[in-house]
Amino acid sequence: MRVDTITRDFDMIDVNSEIAEEGAEISHRLRIPIADSLIMATAKRFNLTCVTDDPHFTEVKKIWM
Repeated sequence: MRVDTITRDFDMIDVNSEIAEEGAEISHRLRIPIADSLIMATAKRFNLTCVTDDPHFTEVKKIWM
């Protein structure tokens, strides 16, 4: 049910080499899980707002500033 909702209501964005490299840099710099850093890198690449209560994302402002 969740997969159906996500695929119906959201656009899926593939992780390309640019996003992967940025994600790896973020993960290394902030010492956070790669999955979280890939989300951050994708949001940054497409200038998207990222709304979450994940504590790893408290560092997001440091990426954009």
